[in-house]
Amino acid sequence: MRLLFRVASFLVALVSLIYMLISPRWDALIAFLTGITIFLGSFLDTNPKKQQTDSSSANSVEVVTRTIYLDWLQQDTENRLDVSIHRTRFIDLNMIEKLSATRPWTYVGYLPNTPPEEFSDFDQAFQHYRERVLLIGNPGAGKTTTLLDLTTRLVQQAKSDINAPIPILINLSQWRGEDKSFWRGLSFVKLPIPFFSSKKTRQHSFSNWIANIVSELHGPQVPYEVAESWFREGYVALLLDGLDEIQQSERVSFIQLLNEYITNHPYMPVVVTSRPTDYAPLQINQDTRLALEGAVTLQPLTHEQVNVYLTEAQAIPLRDALLNDTELYELAQVPLTLSMMTLAYGNSAPNPSVGSMSLEDRRRNLFDFYVDRMITAQNKT
Repeated sequence: MRLLFRVASFLVALVSLIYMLISPRWDALIAFLTGITIFLGSFLDTNPKKQQTDSSSANSVEVVTRTIYLDWLQQDTENRLDVSIHRTRFIDLNMIEKLSATRPWTYVGYLPNTPPEEFSDFDQAFQHYRERVLLIGNPGAGKTTTLLDLTTRLVQQAKSDINAPIPILINLSQWRGEDKSFWRGLSFVKLPIPFFSSKKTRQHSFSNWIANIVSELHGPQVPYEVAESWFREGYVALLLDGLDEIQQSERVSFIQLLNEYITNHPYMPVVVTSRPTDYAPLQINQDTRLALEGAVTLQPLTHEQVNVYLTEAQAIPLRDALLNDTELYELAQVPLTLSMMTLAYGNSAPNPSVGSMSLEDRRRNLFDFYVDRMITAQNKT
């Protein structure tokens, strides 16, 4: 019956259009508009029961997809922490506020000589800045490990509370910049033709890009439509690792897209990590700062933290060797290097002959020794 209406209305519109071209009349125009309205209306699904069934089915798919994704992310995060060089012990890192590094939603003024805020772990900073924070740290300072640790807690919250945001952990090295192709301009066209609905022609925005990334994950197999709805509704917690891994020429345009997106979702948790040298040029101008509530910089490990870490790892000879070796202790203040030391030397002390080396040579010697130990351990297994 619907097909009959479509054919009849199309013929009416066609005949009326031809008649108008030959002899313009009001009744021909009315007939044309009536025919085209009926024709287009025939494509609308007005069956309320079917619409309700479709909506229920879509909700079921989202719930199942959410569960599968969270299980996958939990396992993936645990695996990454297990194989991480930091797996021997986790350290809550001290951090200090980085003033005037971001562009908060509300104005924040600082009195002269106001000391920056200090935090004993990232959870404190995360809550202090309303779950929207930039995490700055030098190579090996623990940015990725801190983000993985946060991810495990957010996954647990999301699994126990259906209303909690879904954590999305993404490495920003996957960012490829804006698609400047001609067909990008046609991406707004919603035609039932595969060519126009392909991923290549979707409008390039931050939400579309990250929805593509999530939908292309091999493990959870999240449908693009589901991922797109998560980001459209702001149903996620964004955890973006490695702003410094985006090409320098693309960073400003990325920040503009990200700022536009997170500004439209003011209550969405957002964490971005970056090295200080790569973010410094961006924070000079207000327009290129991240639209987050604040920023913190990871601090070197304290003497007490190094001692506790090595004691718990039963690396007593290494701990004692650090007491009279300031250069070795300087290396140990970096979490990545401390973990390498523990795994490389085990419960023995470094060779005294390295004491005469420069700091850079000692760092290189440590890396070589660590690689040799890991290769030896792998061959034994």
